[in-house]
Amino acid sequence: GWGVELALPLAALALNASAAVAPPREGDVWRVDFSRVEWRVLPNATTGGYSKDPAYPAEDNWVWAPIGEVAMHNPERWGIVEFGGELGEEEAPPPPPPPVRYPSWPARAAA
Repeated sequence: GWGVELALPLAALALNASAAVAPPREGDVWRVDFSRVEWRVLPNATTGGYSKDPAYPAEDNWVWAPIGEVAMHNPERWGIVEFGGELGEEEAPPPPPPPVRYPSWPARAAA
């Protein structure tokens, strides 16, 4: 397995959001997802770089909160992050899911 530690500019992330404030308050809930696209490659002796492996024409997509398809533009399917208080506090119960922005979304996904 692997892990990652991120330092994100929360003020920049909240800049164009309709409901998010920065810095986030305790109990605030944001929808987020992180994506990594991986192409299988072969070393290219001519250039010293890499070339896409023709045996694997499609890329692999890795996400933190799987959304069931390659479609990162569906925030209703992203993961949920709840901002807590001071470090070391007791774990809070999971928050209720945020309201769905587009109630007809399940019908779009089924089409």
